[in-house]
Amino acid sequence: DDSGKWEGLGVDTLVFLMIGRLDKLEALCNLLASSGEKWEDSTPCAVIQNAGGRRSMQETDGSQDSSQKLQRVWRGTLSTIVPLIREEDETRTSVSPAVFIVGATCQLDFLSY
Repeated sequence: DDSGKWEGLGVDTLVFLMIGRLDKLEALCNLLASSGEKWEDSTPCAVIQNAGGRRSMQETDGSQDSSQKLQRVWRGTLSTIVPLIREEDETRTSVSPAVFIVGATCQLDFLSY
C-alpha cells in the first residue's frame, strides 16, 4: 500500500510530468483519493496535453512554430477527470505528452492574464 507516502507532504499542489496513459492516470487518481490525507474524490485537478503548444488553431503570431501541436486542458476532480477525457473519445488510451496537476492551483488560468 503506497497511500502512506502522500501523508505529511505539507504541499497544496502536486504536479506529475509525463502522465499521459489514461490507465495510469486513473490509478494515480484512485491512489490519491484513497490516501486519507488532504486529497479526496472532489479535489480539483487538471491535465494539460502538449503544454506550451499553440492555444488555438489560429495562433500564428510568428513567435511560435505553426506546426506546433495544439495545447489542450481538461479540468475536473480526481473522480471525474478520466471520465471527462474519455467522454470525447471512448477509445482514447492516452493524452501523452501531458502534465497532471492536483490541487486548487489547477483552477487558475494563467494564460488569460
